[in-house]
Formats: sequence, C-alpha cells, structure tokens
Amino acid sequence: MKTLCYKCNILLFLFIQGLSLLAFSQNSPPKFKRLTTNEGLSQGHVSATLRDHKGFMWFATDEGLNRYDGYKFTSYKHIHEKKSSISNNFIYDVLEDNSRNMWIGTASGLDKFDREKEEFIHYTPGKSITVKDILEDSKQRIWIGTTDGLYLLNKENGTFKNYRHNEKDTASLSNDLIYRLAEDKNGQLWIATKNGLNRFNSETGNFHCYRHDRNNAKSIGGSWIKAVFKDSRNRIWIGTQGSGIALFNPADNSFTNFRHDEKNNKSISHDDILSFAEDNDGRLWVGTENGGISVLQNDTNTFITYKYDFNNVTSLSNNSIYSLYRDAIGNMWAGTWSGGVNLLPRYGDKFAHYQQIAGDRNSLSNNIVLAIAGDSDGNLWLGTDGGGLNHFNRKTKAFTRFSHDPHNRNSISSDYVLSVAEVDHGILALGYQSGGFDLFNIKSGVFTHYLPDENNPNSIAGSSVNHVFKDHEGIIWLSTWGGAVFFRYENPTFYTLSA
Repeated sequence: MKTLCYKCNILLFLFIQGLSLLAFSQNSPPKFKRLTTNEGLSQGHVSATLRDHKGFMWFATDEGLNRYDGYKFTSYKHIHEKKSSISNNFIYDVLEDNSRNMWIGTASGLDKFDREKEEFIHYTPGKSITVKDILEDSKQRIWIGTTDGLYLLNKENGTFKNYRHNEKDTASLSNDLIYRLAEDKNGQLWIATKNGLNRFNSETGNFHCYRHDRNNAKSIGGSWIKAVFKDSRNRIWIGTQGSGIALFNPADNSFTNFRHDEKNNKSISHDDILSFAEDNDGRLWVGTENGGISVLQNDTNTFITYKYDFNNVTSLSNNSIYSLYRDAIGNMWAGTWSGGVNLLPRYGDKFAHYQQIAGDRNSLSNNIVLAIAGDSDGNLWLGTDGGGLNHFNRKTKAFTRFSHDPHNRNSISSDYVLSVAEVDHGILALGYQSGGFDLFNIKSGVFTHYLPDENNPNSIAGSSVNHVFKDHEGIIWLSTWGGAVFFRYENPTFYTLSA
C-alpha cells in the first residue's frame, strides 16, 4: 500500500509482562529462536556448539567455524594459500579447555585457535585424521575421537598416542570409527563406536566392549553407538543407530533400553540417536535423526517430543538434531542437519507470536498488522492490511475476523484498516484506506459508515483515514489526505482543518 504513513511489516508480537522460568508441556511447546544462513551462519549443518569464557557462541558447520556475538556472525574458513587458516571447512567439534584454549576438530585434524592473532595452530599425528569429538578429562588431558581410533594429545610437545582396534587383542578398542567420548565419575572413558560401546581404563590401557546380545534383554539395545553422555547424577546414557537409547546400570553391568513405540506418543520419538544434553531442571534431552528432540520426564520415565512445524516459526527448524548444548546461563542450543541452530532461552520469551495459519479461521487474518488498540473491557483489536479487523480473545488466544462484504451493508467498509481507537465505552473508531471511517458498536455489532460527500461540506474530508485519536476533551481527530478532521462522538458533524 503506497499511501500508508507507516505500517508494521512484521508478524504480530504481543508483549507478555514479566519473565517466566523455562517450563513447558505438550500444551505449551517451547519457543525456539532460529539462527540460520539468513542471519549469517555460514552453513546450515551444525555439528557442535560452544559458549566460551568471553560469552561468544561458536558453531561447527560443514562450511567453516562460526563465531556469534549476539548480533552478527564471523566465519573462519580454510584458505589453501594461508597456512594459519583453519585446516578444513568440515568442522565436527569445538572445545574450550580448563586453560581457556580453544580446540577445533576438523576433517583434517586438530586445531588450536590463537584468539589474539586469529590464527590456527595445527596438530596432526603425521597424517590427516578426521576428528569427530574432543574431550578434556578430569586430569586436563585432551582426548580426541577420530575415524582412526582414539588419540591422546601431549600438549607439551604436540605428539599423540594412538589406541586402535586390534583383531588379535580382545582388550583393544572395538572399532576405529569413534563418534563421541564421555568421562565417568571414576575417570574412565566411555567411547561410542560403530561397533560397540567401549569403557576405557587409561591406567591399564584396556578397553571393555558392550555389544547387543539378542539373547540378553538387559544388554545394550544396539551395537552401532552414535552418542554417549554423563548426566548430573553421574549416569551414563548411550544413543544408538536404530535401537533407541540405553541407560547403563553399574550394579550389574546391564542396560535399560528406551525404544520408539508407534502406539505410544510418550515414547522416544525415533530410534536413531545423534546427541544428548541435560537442561537446568535435570531433564535429559535426546536429539534424534528425523524425530526432533525428545525430553525425558524424570518422574514418569516418559518423553515429550518437539518437532519442526511448518506453520510455527518458533518450532524447531529441522528434525535431525546433530548437537545439543546447555550453556553456562542455562540456555539450550540445538544444532540441526540443515536448519542451522535453534536457541531456547532459559528464561521464557517476553513475546508470544501470532500469525496467519492457512485454513484456520481462528488465526490472525493477515500477517501485516497496521493498527493495535485495546478497549475499556480489556479486549484487543487489530487492523490489518487486507485482512480486515481482528478481535483477539486473551483467554482462548483465538482471533475473530470482521471482513468487508459488498452484499452486507453492516460489514466493515474496507479490509484495509489503518487505524483503530476506542472513542467511547464499547465504541471503536476505524480508519480505512479508501474506505472512509466507521464507528463500530461492539455490543450490538453495528457498523456506522462515514464517507466523503461532495454535496455535504460537513462530511469527512477524505476517503483514507490514516490515524484516529481522541484528545482529553473528548474531541476525535482524524488524519486524512484532505486535512485534519475533528468531531465529537455525540454529534458526528465533521470539521476540516486544511493548510
């Protein structure tokens, strides 16, 4: 609309007073903020997330390492001619150690980032290796899980010790393809591999492998392990490819398995598991492949699942969750396959978001909201750009639409509502684009129309009323292209002030 003095080219946001703690249920899904390539992220597949001691967020993608300061992204990419650039654009993990050094796992090896020089120092065991995960243990040692086995970095001289699978040694690593690492309360490493879950005693150098045993219901559900995680209660959780998640029971070396059940919507959403995290309330978050996020409810051992919803821009941006991360503040971050990263603030949104939903007449009629006004009974009224007038019910969160009907003289004069104001108890004044001016009796539902009349000098001066305002003396003012118009509600005779 070219004649608008102003308009809000935004989806409607309604401010909710106060802050609420992060709490949600199936009836109140969490509201995620999406950070994608549209906001400057270099690529949409996010494999890892880190908040460093300076408050910067770091994201590992398939097209470089990204730093986010809350406003803009800075990306670090491999430059063939620059030795000090990051070693590869495929980034799998990022870690800040106890000494505040930042380590990056790439498809070509391990890098350490020099923040002052903004340069990368490369560490390799004499050959290119793909680093899938980086762990600093309780002794401040750096372990890396790779596609070539387990490596221990000597930070003093930059050398590595390698642990690999040996078919002749049953106490060796079960498989060289490692996805994730975790350390338990006893200082032992748990290693997720393509063929078994390994528990590693670094003092003896021995590995103990757990695999699925179809004759033992208490064995781990599957042998292809994609994720492993220690929670705040020192429990070890395992994520499998195709067999759900498992909880390790140290008393008898058994496992409790959680599988997807199509008949139970409170079961885990998918059996292909990619990631874990724990929120501030001690709930386990499970990132799945194609099933969104399932959150374990500790009191019932059931799951609530959150997925991508095409009609909801505050839902997850993608259903494959490759990384989950809780930062020092308690915010939750979800890195996806192709939808970038999703942020769920620890403290609830200050805004509830409403938009037009196709086929839902109780949704907002048009996403361009031109006017918002409250009445003396606490109702909220919204004028839209082509969707008419909307009434918002604060209790039901539903909208009622009032649209122009050329066959009904008691409909609103135009669907282009530029201004809304209450001018008397239960009486709304509505200004339109090329539709004149209406007074709407909310209780009776009657619209009274006022249009320019060249034969009546006391009619409204123009057909477009851009703004309506009632002053402290009860005079109602209209802003039109024909000048400022004023009148009193009790006697709707219009007087025009023109330049």
